[in-house]
Amino acid sequence: MQQVLTHYYADDDLDKSFSSQPPQCQLPRSVETRWSLVDNSTPPRSQTVLTSHDTHGNLTEQVQANGIKEQFEYFPLLGTPANARPTRKGLCATCGRKP
Repeated sequence: MQQVLTHYYADDDLDKSFSSQPPQCQLPRSVETRWSLVDNSTPPRSQTVLTSHDTHGNLTEQVQANGIKEQFEYFPLLGTPANARPTRKGLCATCGRKP
């Protein structure tokens, strides 16, 4: 049997309005995948992937289940001195570098 548990940036307080949630509320903060055998006493196996997003929804960090950490930086809206072209519609979506 496989189970996937996804935790989001959204606040768990059901009385909060959608507009009071953080901008990245619909994005996953962590995804845990569990595997187990039905009717078996073998302990379940699990792995977790952690992610961080900025307020624009861009992925800024990902920690894979094996511990490998990736970080992402994005060009500012007006570009960089080396690549001074603004993105269309003012979106911050071009990955500048992956250190």
